Amino acid sequence: MGYRELEDRIKKEYQRELDEINRNSESEAGKIRGEAESAAEAEKKRILDAGRRRAELEYRRIVGNARLEARRRVSEEKNSLSEKVISEAIEAVDGLTDSRKRQLLERLVKDASYLPGKPVVKVEKAYAKMVKGKDVKVVEEDIGGLGVLIESEDGKIKVDNRLANVVGRAKTRLKPEVNRILFG
Repeated sequence: MGYRELEDRIKKEYQRELDEINRNSESEAGKIRGEAESAAEAEKKRILDAGRRRAELEYRRIVGNARLEARRRVSEEKNSLSEKVISEAIEAVDGLTDSRKRQLLERLVKDASYLPGKPVVKVEKAYAKMVKGKDVKVVEEDIGGLGVLIESEDGKIKVDNRLANVVGRAKTRLKPEVNRILFG
């Protein structure tokens, strides 16, 4: 075997090994590229899913807050309308006839009958004649409107039956009924 033959054989062996290395490296590079692409795709999917979840949560939060705000505003408006109806009812009392005012005062004075002795009933001068003659001591006094202030004979028990105060006490009881009538 001569030098040329040996050189050709070495070159062929070298080329074959070089081809084998190239095939292996291309195969390995393909695997690495495939794994990298799979990992990148998985990461992309994870990030997109997390973003969608955050967006959905944010959407739900915004919608929930909007619903709460809408309910609050509706509730405030209903409350305002109920208050207005009750206020208008109080104002309507001023327009009552004297006989209706007398009936109203008699009902307000009725609480005095539960007190011992002869109770003192304080009433506005304009309405005093409407409660005279009852089994009470009537005192004309500026009490701030239609109604009566009742005190036991010894002054230990006091009942504020002025119209505004009676309505204020009844408001919590009346409000659900007014709301039912107004809003069904």
